[in-house]
Amino acid sequence: MYIKCRGIIIKQSDTGEKGKILTILTDNKGVIYAKAAGGKNVGASYFRCVQLFTYCEFHMYSGHNPGFLTILDALYIRSFFDLSKDIQNFALAAYCAELCKISFVGGSEDKKLLQLLLNTFHTIEKNSYPHDHVKAVFEIRLGALLGFAPLLDECDSCGVSLPCEETATYFDVEQCSIRCGNCVKRSKADSGVYHMPAAVYRSFLHSLAADKDKLFSFKTDNDTLKVFAKLSEQYILRRLEYEPKALPLYKSFKMEY
Repeated sequence: MYIKCRGIIIKQSDTGEKGKILTILTDNKGVIYAKAAGGKNVGASYFRCVQLFTYCEFHMYSGHNPGFLTILDALYIRSFFDLSKDIQNFALAAYCAELCKISFVGGSEDKKLLQLLLNTFHTIEKNSYPHDHVKAVFEIRLGALLGFAPLLDECDSCGVSLPCEETATYFDVEQCSIRCGNCVKRSKADSGVYHMPAAVYRSFLHSLAADKDKLFSFKTDNDTLKVFAKLSEQYILRRLEYEPKALPLYKSFKMEY
């Protein structure tokens, strides 16, 4: 069966002397695995199309093994390979790509995940925002796309509208919801429940609701960013129940802001 789709290569490995096995996040097939025969050969017609973080239109064939496709040809669209020239940019890109890989395993026709990753890579490439800012926004938007959007309208215990002047706002990463200070005191639960300052609350709201072209376009001070990054990371890791292999790499090279 002949297949055509657009996608970005999020992982690659070698097979044989000249071949590659590619993991591709696509616009209509979710995450797929494809073999590029001769992909390491600079003389191959699709050589520049089968490099890490390259976005292309792929023409493929599905044979007897439906789990693996064979690339016949590819049309180059855009490369984010320059992300690999900066170790901090590469580490963040690898982390985001890994989260996308485990989020979809195939069969999805939703293009929004691919659009999110492309938008995130473009933002990392521009170096306009701190890495933790980009990472946090990506994590929250990814969770929302997967159906895990946090409940941020009211206290999950008493129903009071939040935020409000009468009480502080807290975020429960286990329940993926907010709670008023009065209910936090009564419950005496402190595991996984963190104070959510107003600026962090607004950062969450923006990440959930902003248009994709303005997704990353807001500023935070250093104190706000530290809390924002902490809560967003715990939020997405609890939802996915997975510890990304690229996360320690990212943290080892992360710059302090």
